[in-house]
Amino acid sequence: MTQTAGSGQPIESHPARRALPPEATTRRARRGLRLDQIVFLLSVALAAFVAVTTTASANGSDVIGASARPLATPTTVAGGSSTIPADALDAGVDGVSSWAGTDRGGLVRYETERTALLGGAALDRLDYDWEANLPGWRIDFIEGNDRIAGYTWSNEARIEVFVRPTASSADVARILAHELGHAVDVTLNTGDERSAWLAQRGATEVQWWPSSGAADFETGAGDFAECFAVLLVGADDYRSKVAPAPTAADLALIAQLAT
Repeated sequence: MTQTAGSGQPIESHPARRALPPEATTRRARRGLRLDQIVFLLSVALAAFVAVTTTASANGSDVIGASARPLATPTTVAGGSSTIPADALDAGVDGVSSWAGTDRGGLVRYETERTALLGGAALDRLDYDWEANLPGWRIDFIEGNDRIAGYTWSNEARIEVFVRPTASSADVARILAHELGHAVDVTLNTGDERSAWLAQRGATEVQWWPSSGAADFETGAGDFAECFAVLLVGADDYRSKVAPAPTAADLALIAQLAT
């Protein structure tokens, strides 16, 4: 979940598309639901209420995979892929009574024509094959929320992006890129790879997951998501507090980890 500062204005960014390097190798075949993910989901369930209701700080905050509300159609992730029940595409989302349209075989849903216009343009800005690298994940574009810009529901393999009234497609792309970074992390990264990322960033003492509503930008998970966003849209609105904006070496590593 990415939040803006107290002004409530959308995040500003100026995307610069970047392709993944050809040497990045596919690692999905050896992915499954790992112990560290299970522990994470259990801990998030306990902290969800605090995390979701925490007021945004001056620098914003982020919550991953919050599970405070009932899950009508849970998604099972196993063996590096996700299986989604047939009725999952019609599953309700809090505050959304109907969908104006879908895209990409139902994996993307738009609440209104406006969210379809901006959300579709945001997807086009991102040079990352999320459908291939994150099989089974879905993205919902929803009319703007005053405080929250996006959620990554790891236990549903679903991203929510809130399209605010003044948002541009660049703003929406910036939020989506950050949330995709969280999806990449919980789907593809192992504990060893997370440790390698923190070592690369010179932040081996930093905790990976946010807890008790702590700011995402102060954790390894938030730093990874922010740097993934830099890979896709540039560093104009970089917000991680873990380390400075990523170097070329940092981006090369994150590109490898993202496939």
